[in-house]
Amino acid sequence: MKTRTSLVSNSSSTSFVLALKKDPVPFNGLPIPTAENFLHFVSDLEDEDNQILARNKRELLHYIDHVIRENTAWWDSDTKESYYQMKDLGNDLDDSWEIISVEISYHEPMIQYVMKLMQYAGAMKILQERG
Repeated sequence: MKTRTSLVSNSSSTSFVLALKKDPVPFNGLPIPTAENFLHFVSDLEDEDNQILARNKRELLHYIDHVIRENTAWWDSDTKESYYQMKDLGNDLDDSWEIISVEISYHEPMIQYVMKLMQYAGAMKILQERG
């Protein structure tokens, strides 16, 4: 896993905090990716614009702490507060969900398509989008 000091590395990508179903979701006979499948998919396409920032809630909390430590000097209080609020994302979900963070290029239509399919099937929730 790469460590960034901010959630958005450039203007051609968007960072997401996502909730993904851990187990398969039946949807009209289509194979809908699970959290593990989606992470493998992003990993296979990984480059500077498509990457996994956190594979689970524990990694996400560690990542947020790192971002806060590295950026405190130049952030305004609203930005800092928004990162502290990220720590609570997904707390209302049960254990059937995995909380992850990824950075996805605007120019990667296949990942965008899979994300839309997973959302439509109820296998993904976008908890936060920055970009």
